[in-house]
Amino acid sequence: MPRIIPCYGLRMDQTGNLDLHYTTAAGPFIAGENIFEPLVAKDVDGTIHPHLVEDLPEISQDGLVYTFKLKEGITFHDGSLLTTEDVVATFERLLDPENVSVHSGVLTRLILGAAEFAAGEADEIAGITVYDE
Repeated sequence: MPRIIPCYGLRMDQTGNLDLHYTTAAGPFIAGENIFEPLVAKDVDGTIHPHLVEDLPEISQDGLVYTFKLKEGITFHDGSLLTTEDVVATFERLLDPENVSVHSGVLTRLILGAAEFAAGEADEIAGITVYDE
């Protein structure tokens, strides 16, 4: 039996692109839901649940530290494993001082050291730490 793959057309303006880090157009975000996967996802009723992580994050008593643990065995399209370094690289790309994403504003307010990294004043994002890669 042939495999049926759902397809749909999506109308976008000429300036839109599929790089979700650098676009504000709605079309790419709709398409992106079929390409990219988040650490946590939201159901239609607004309930947040783990997606690429084992569980919702552990939150420190002061509410400032969120600890995520990636699920094991998550792979990219080429078969390579998703690592915590890949997640860090995503945040670094969003905050790259040479090409800061239009979506970086929320990160610079929520993550310690993100504003300094985005301004080129720091080599790493102080508020992102990798444990036990």
